[in-house]
Amino acid sequence: MAPLLLANISARSVANKLSKSSIYEKLLELKDIPFLEEESPKALTHRMLHARDILSSRPLVKLPSEVEVAHLVQILKDYSSHGQFPVLHGEQFIGMISQSDLLVLLAHKGLFYSTADKGSDLQATHRTITHSELRRMYPDGPSLEDLEASLTEEDKSCYLDLAPYVQIAPYTFDAHGSAERTYELYRTLGLRSLIIVDNNAQPIGEVTRRDLYSFQQEEGSEKMKAA
Repeated sequence: MAPLLLANISARSVANKLSKSSIYEKLLELKDIPFLEEESPKALTHRMLHARDILSSRPLVKLPSEVEVAHLVQILKDYSSHGQFPVLHGEQFIGMISQSDLLVLLAHKGLFYSTADKGSDLQATHRTITHSELRRMYPDGPSLEDLEASLTEEDKSCYLDLAPYVQIAPYTFDAHGSAERTYELYRTLGLRSLIIVDNNAQPIGEVTRRDLYSFQQEEGSEKMKAA
């Protein structure tokens, strides 16, 4: 035990002299992932902010449950930084769908159906794929450029039914809820994004890790100035 203890103490002493940050903090920096502290920034509490006050500046792009292929491709091109999209059936928010799932669906042309089929029984006019089929292309999914090149004009005029593939009951938070509670919920659940909804349960925006991290950075800057 003595040699092991001596080696561990020596390694820790050398590491602390080289850098005060742990290897996990360095990995987060390399991957450009903001780390959220356990306690929420005081700015969220002192300013009495609500969830609606800290929404992400990037637009919330909503998709209809029945979407035209050409429109879907254009959305994915214009908003390539969006990892997931809320899906609405009419005015009802039914869930979220990831960008990777959308790309896999576009690769299955058998799921497309024409406008002539749109008014008839969807179960009879086009098929669906199972969850295992949807995940079969992971981790090497198709690229949007390759998919767009493979689509004909007839394909682009067809429709896709997204309803069977959405993540139902995603985590949401009321727009009038406190920003502090938003931070706690986001960090505790380890979310990628949190959808903010209004009184009618309609999505009005999202809160991302970077939005919350900006308040943490602001608090750190104020402490440095005070020191």
